[in-house]
Amino acid sequence: MNSSVNTGLNLIERYNILILILMLLITALFHSLAITLGVLLGGLLTVINFYWLRRIIEKAFLKDQTRKNIFFVIYGLKFLLLLISVTLIIYIFQDKINIFAFLAGLSTVIFSIMLWAIKTKKAV
Repeated sequence: MNSSVNTGLNLIERYNILILILMLLITALFHSLAITLGVLLGGLLTVINFYWLRRIIEKAFLKDQTRKNIFFVIYGLKFLLLLISVTLIIYIFQDKINIFAFLAGLSTVIFSIMLWAIKTKKAV
């Protein structure tokens, strides 16, 4: 991949983690455990999902396409979807997390991309 694309993706990953930590500190100080766990679970799923999808897509677009790479892309995405689905079902049905806090945790990647776009726009 292009080095500027890698730099941008690295920044988005870092912003994602920093925003998640900030949200966790705020919820831990001012809200209940269910809300904090919701933000934590949603944020971790987002961080892990972004990281895995990046690696899967990088492998998919390698110049030396091998059968192994194609297999990894197809089944990697299916495994990722299954993992996220099972995790959501378990935690939501057990009422251990607040669903709105979970959705807020999932939104960390949106805030990260917006922050990256604002910083990139100023640099240009």
